Amino acid sequence: MIVFFNQEKTDIVYSVMPKKNRSLCFAAHIPHTARSPSRACHKLRKILAFKTLRKQIDEKRCIEYINN
Repeated sequence: MIVFFNQEKTDIVYSVMPKKNRSLCFAAHIPHTARSPSRACHKLRKILAFKTLRKQIDEKRCIEYINN
């Protein structure tokens, strides 16, 4: 699970549960963390993260993508 916080990092404002064949795009400056998988799930879980640089970030497009 990916959890997003407010700027003060005091409240969770959004979270995303893992789903098969799902990808997630967001601006790295948004406060976030990853949570470990549940112990109830005994299946192998693979995570791949890319850190990229971009001259201009379209945050609105990323948020719309997350919501879909």
